[in-house]
Amino acid sequence: MPTQKQIAAQRKALDREREAAHRIANRERLRALREQLRAAKAASRERQHEIRDACRADRAQLRERQRAERDAVRERHRGDQAAARKLCTSRRDDARDQISRAITAAMDAYATERNDQRLIFGDPARARSKSRATASERRRESDDEVRNNISPEFVPVFDAVRGRIRDSERRSRTEAFLEWVHDHSADVDEILNRQLTEDLRRLEREERVLVRQFQRKRGSAKAAKVSRFAAAFDEVPF
Repeated sequence: MPTQKQIAAQRKALDREREAAHRIANRERLRALREQLRAAKAASRERQHEIRDACRADRAQLRERQRAERDAVRERHRGDQAAARKLCTSRRDDARDQISRAITAAMDAYATERNDQRLIFGDPARARSKSRATASERRRESDDEVRNNISPEFVPVFDAVRGRIRDSERRSRTEAFLEWVHDHSADVDEILNRQLTEDLRRLEREERVLVRQFQRKRGSAKAAKVSRFAAAFDEVPF
């Protein structure tokens, strides 16, 4: 039968074996946990690379779309400018023809009226009185009346030179303006070209406003997409 001393020695040996077994088991658990941690870190890095690549691809596609849209806007702008120039040239040519015909008709009508008055009014005093009354009425012709009497394309020309247009006893302000246009074709072209330039600048300003509005809308869509990617990125275990 073992003595008390032997029993105590056996117990100590068993305790040492249990402690050694515990240490081995703990080391195995730590090794497994380290492997899991390395795997989680590797998966996190791979997920980050995937998200980064996806963001780069989306940004590249967005830049391509924006470039294509800008090119389309520029092409449309060039087309609008060419159409506006063509329309202005056509209007200017038509207006020249209309003015020439209007001047000729006005002069013919004036000559006819003068001859008719000479035939009807034999008394020179009555003829002078009638002439003065007609001239007085014509002198009262306002700017708005002149604008209504001329072609709409030449309203800007009249507005630019109306201070120089004076009536007389022989002609109204409309007749004076038509004669001025006939005698100053170069000035008329300059005024019409200046008006065309102002119209084109106004169209360009309106187009820039539309482009800025479009870019703001695209920026909002881009911000929403970035927010979705950020939300997906937050779900990755780091």
